[in-house]
Amino acid sequence: MNPASLATLRSDEDSKLVREIVTPEGIPLRFTLARAGDRAGAFVLDMLAQIIVLVVISWGLSLAVGSSEGSWLTAVIVILAFLLLNFYFAFFEVRWQGTTPGKRKIGIRVIDARGGQLETSAVLARNLIRELEVWTP
Repeated sequence: MNPASLATLRSDEDSKLVREIVTPEGIPLRFTLARAGDRAGAFVLDMLAQIIVLVVISWGLSLAVGSSEGSWLTAVIVILAFLLLNFYFAFFEVRWQGTTPGKRKIGIRVIDARGGQLETSAVLARNLIRELEVWTP
């Protein structure tokens, strides 16, 4: 493919990703849907951040407590991992207006049907099914 036809193909793809919605105030808003690669990249960055935080916390706790196998430390680390993995996305999407650190780095965010920030209940519902979306074939 020559560069001119590639640019035309790219602009056709871009035009398919552009959406326009009208707010309740009657103001039209145009936005571009994020590509699958952008979404996947943001997800990978967020997962890397979670893994790094878990490793650092686990390492710090094991140094502070000492290495005693089968201790309560394992239970604490499992609980912290559960909380981090299940509420990381919801926490940031509520606090940072639809973004997580990975989404911010990539330049995407989650919006509602009117173009605004998702309500807390919508963020929680969206993130409660994340495990199904990611791990179910």
